[in-house]
Amino acid sequence: MGWIVIPGATKDDVVRELLTEYRPVDYEVCGSILWAVVTEDVLNQNLIAGFLLEPPDGGWGYKIVEECMHPFYYDCPLRLLNIAPVTCREWRAKVRDYHAGRTART
Repeated sequence: MGWIVIPGATKDDVVRELLTEYRPVDYEVCGSILWAVVTEDVLNQNLIAGFLLEPPDGGWGYKIVEECMHPFYYDCPLRLLNIAPVTCREWRAKVRDYHAGRTART
C-alpha cells in the first residue's frame, strides 16, 4: 500500500483522523509513527499497526505497516505487544531488543 496524503493537514490532523477511523484499543505516537492496536473486522482480532507519518509537499500523509509485514521500525511500545496476538516473532524480538538497549543506555 502506498502513501495516503491529506492536503493541507498537519501531523496532529492526521493522527486525529486515524484515531477516529480506526478506533484503536491502545496507541502511542513515537516520533513519526503512530503505533496502535486495532481490531481487524473479519476475524475480530487485535493486531498491531504502525502508521508511518510523513510531511510530503502540501500536507501530511501516512502509510500503514502491520506487525505481520515485519516493519523495520522497532520503537513500538512494549505494552502493545501484550494486547495483540503474535504475528511475527522476529519483529517482536527486535522490539524487545530495541527497548532493552534503550534501558541499558540510561
